[in-house]
Amino acid sequence: SGTTYKTGETVPTVSESANGYRLPGEKEWEWAARGGKNSKGYSYAGSNDLNAVGWVSDNSDARTHEVGKKQANELGGYDMTGNVWEWCFALNGANYRSIRGGGWDCNAFWCPVARRDGNGTPPNYRVPIVGFRLARSSGN
Repeated sequence: SGTTYKTGETVPTVSESANGYRLPGEKEWEWAARGGKNSKGYSYAGSNDLNAVGWVSDNSDARTHEVGKKQANELGGYDMTGNVWEWCFALNGANYRSIRGGGWDCNAFWCPVARRDGNGTPPNYRVPIVGFRLARSSGN
């Protein structure tokens, strides 16, 4: 069983060598979204054409979509741009977590892989536009 941390309590730190699943750190998330070692330097995860890789305000019909219906990035990852914002482990201020990637209600301004949410998001924030992607250490 895990420990629940409340506002004002000590915040856990990420351990990239941990055995198990966890939220990715911001650097890990961005590395994966950019396509890792295979990166071609695209603005979005897998392309410079936002509509090719992401469900966003122009093409989403104001809803989430099944994963994998758009083009994958260089690592074979889908939907790291658009569809839903993704939680990262990194803190943005004392009580806020970063979210990355933009969502189905976002325009192009919010979707580049380099962009992060402006003010951070409280960990108890629950809306249908925010989800998560798990990371697991390679063990190497």
